[in-house]
Amino acid sequence: MSHPQRLSQYRVQLGHAHVEVESDSPELALGEARRRLSLEYPRLWDVIHETDVTQFRIDPAH
Repeated sequence: MSHPQRLSQYRVQLGHAHVEVESDSPELALGEARRRLSLEYPRLWDVIHETDVTQFRIDPAH
């Protein structure tokens, strides 16, 4: 019997905006963070989705 793997918590920040997401990896966390930030800031959708990954800060959440 296998147990489901627990997802890790990540805090993803772009400028002053941040969200906490659960994900299998930092890369997948970034995708989810972009989606959630776009919902929070719909007028910035293009900026959020076109910003290079190096501009995001992705840290394990505590």
